[in-house]
Amino acid sequence: MRASRVLNLSESALTELPPFDGLTELHMLDVGHNRLTALPPLPDISGYLYLHDNALPSLPDALCDLSRLRYLNVSGNAIHELPARIGHMRGLVELRAERCGLTTLPTSIGQLRALHELALRDNAIGELPPAIGELMNLHRLDLRNNGMRYLPPSLADLPHLDKLDLRWNPDLKATWLDGLERRGCVVWR
Repeated sequence: MRASRVLNLSESALTELPPFDGLTELHMLDVGHNRLTALPPLPDISGYLYLHDNALPSLPDALCDLSRLRYLNVSGNAIHELPARIGHMRGLVELRAERCGLTTLPTSIGQLRALHELALRDNAIGELPPAIGELMNLHRLDLRNNGMRYLPPSLADLPHLDKLDLRWNPDLKATWLDGLERRGCVVWR
């Protein structure tokens, strides 16, 4: 019998999760749209983890040990900050943390060198850490409605950045955006 690679427990009104003993080859875990307030130890998921739209007040530091994870969605939780060790999740290609109440990003975000998409819409992030300029594979960055005031100029040096969404950030000042557009990046202001 082949081990299950996909486990979908979304929209199940769960307030807690069962132990994941024996799930060693899990590729996708979807526990979105529940009422979770905490996470048990998770198996080493190799693909997708959906934690969105729960009641998580924080993310456990152990989550950062999922180094093979490629997609993480924590949107719609009141987590207010990403774990300081988020940079250990070196396999991440897409990170979605929208509507979380984030005010800052940890410096280790720059260690996510495989990251292609970073979605941070509808938070309260006033400025990005300079380490964001180390995301050399970043293609899309969504910063809509954050109250952004400052963007590090290192963003202009990201070679693959082709979509930058800055809408609904009225106090944002960045004079170098025109150069980004001239090289082909679509910038929504």
